Amino acid sequence: MREIKFRIWNSDLGYMREFEPFNLRQEYYCWHNNDIISQFIGLKDKNGVEIYEGDILRDDEEFEDVMDVVEWSDDFSGWCTKPNYILFSEWVEFEVYKNYAVIGNIYENPDLLKQ
Repeated sequence: MREIKFRIWNSDLGYMREFEPFNLRQEYYCWHNNDIISQFIGLKDKNGVEIYEGDILRDDEEFEDVMDVVEWSDDFSGWCTKPNYILFSEWVEFEVYKNYAVIGNIYENPDLLKQ
């Protein structure tokens, strides 16, 4: 069973923090109007880093200059990368994306996509 986790980007203050919506004892239990919530997709990259919606991934083995962003796709009913449409799933063979590494996210590192 996939762990349900989130993180929140506060655009006013410019920082990212973890958020557990079901933990009522959490110090920060609410968010503000300019906060953006990203969901953990249930998978880790080749280095063991958790992958969240909005993360920027790079295939370190084959296409070092290609950057993909993790997004939810209604077309696939699942998480995928755009623009290259690599589908992420707990049931897909890990070999499909074993070379991918999280190199940042669209909130803290938007400059990575301007290449």
